[in-house]
Amino acid sequence: MRKLEGLGTKGLATAVALILTLAVGGLIGPAEAAPVTLLEGKITKLKYVNYENWLDINVPGGDGIINDGDKFEGILKVESITNVSGSVSLSAQLGAKEVTGSFRISVIGGAIVPTGAGHVDLGLLSGDFFKFFVGTGATKN
Repeated sequence: MRKLEGLGTKGLATAVALILTLAVGGLIGPAEAAPVTLLEGKITKLKYVNYENWLDINVPGGDGIINDGDKFEGILKVESITNVSGSVSLSAQLGAKEVTGSFRISVIGGAIVPTGAGHVDLGLLSGDFFKFFVGTGATKN
């Protein structure tokens, strides 16, 4: 297994943002102890910082290429919550609440050589996940 820290590719960040937009609506809601308000019936965009590790596991010993069968896992912290255009902001609630999370996603297509260009398609396969945590109060725990 090959592990690279902080890969931070723009394509990965874009894909993770889309997955977060789709996934968070069902993961943080009124049933939670410390809910985060999202736009009702509309796409909610979460801007975040993340740190991920690339798990080069599609072949024994890895092949040095981000491609089908590899995984990314990491952590994230949401910095703003808006509508798609950014004209409606729900970010004020982040002054009293902190949304953090962990994720594991699979590369399901495409390829990127770490020092080169390319694109990858990401998906949630068996064993993959997004977990979100909402902290409140002065320490936001």
